[in-house]
Amino acid sequence: CKQLLDHPKLATLNLAKNGITDSSCAAISQLITETFYFTTLILYWNYITGDGAAKILNATARYGSMKVLDLSWNSIGRAKTKAFTKQLTETLNTQENIMHLDLSHNKIKREDCKEIAEALEGNHTLWGLHFADNEGYTLDAKGYLVEDTMDVPLGIQHIEHRLGTLEALKKSLKQNRRGQRHVGNCWICEGWSEAAIEFPQIKPNEPVYLNLECDDYKADLMYTEPGVSGYVLWRMWPPGRTKFFFTVEGKAVVSFKYPVMRCRIKRRMKTDDELYPFVDVNLTEVNYMVNDVNTAIINDINEVTVINCVPRPIAGFHYRPKAKKARIPWSIPISLFKDYIVDTDVNCRE
Repeated sequence: CKQLLDHPKLATLNLAKNGITDSSCAAISQLITETFYFTTLILYWNYITGDGAAKILNATARYGSMKVLDLSWNSIGRAKTKAFTKQLTETLNTQENIMHLDLSHNKIKREDCKEIAEALEGNHTLWGLHFADNEGYTLDAKGYLVEDTMDVPLGIQHIEHRLGTLEALKKSLKQNRRGQRHVGNCWICEGWSEAAIEFPQIKPNEPVYLNLECDDYKADLMYTEPGVSGYVLWRMWPPGRTKFFFTVEGKAVVSFKYPVMRCRIKRRMKTDDELYPFVDVNLTEVNYMVNDVNTAIINDINEVTVINCVPRPIAGFHYRPKAKKARIPWSIPISLFKDYIVDTDVNCRE
């Protein structure tokens, strides 16, 4: 690393598969802070624990030009302290420079994953994240870390996209123009695209939900937008074919504005709607959309080209105003005094 300090215009450094341990992380951190154009650091397949990774993260947090960091296939979960979790949560809460991060296959403990997931909720600048093979958490289609009990098959683990330079990323995306099925939900590596879905307004103030296949058909609240007659929702879509339907007034429906295909979906779904907390879906056909691989999600100066979507959008909630009950005029027969005996001269004598 001392020799690399003589190259102030160093932008990308690949130190993968070099047997690097925590003892080298201080020197790597120094290199990050003293090299002005440093944007990409690749460190997969080494022996770095959470303590060493914390030093690297601390350096990237203090140096605003780092965009891509690959720490996959290391030993972060074997740390003796919680320094890594503390540093990562702080970085996610305060820094906006890192947009592509790979922490997959590090056996990070469940309690640490939970803290990372909570910190990630408020971060809207980390566009690509890899988190496979850590205890109990996985990445969903919106970019949230959610609890999961499924293990990633070993075959899939070894064909995941590898982080690298912008040129290597674009080459990989062009080779995948046919749109292999997404396995990690990384918007950048898999070439996701933004698109809007619309649905007409059927009844005033009646919420409409979009149910996407990549969300396991979980209802996503649509909203009104100036210039749109009805409801709309901007979402990031994976390449290839994605099935979807809508939920209106507690019923699953399709829209003939979009292509329709035969598909049997029968399930009971929980919703956030107070009036219809459960929806019984029984469809024989659904809508679908086909998207090409987006090879231009990152431009030539390492900036995201997406305009209408952000990672981990704030979930919408529809509040149904409670109907006011008609007020009944007060009268003695319906009050607490209905059995009261009025004092009279006769009563008093008795």
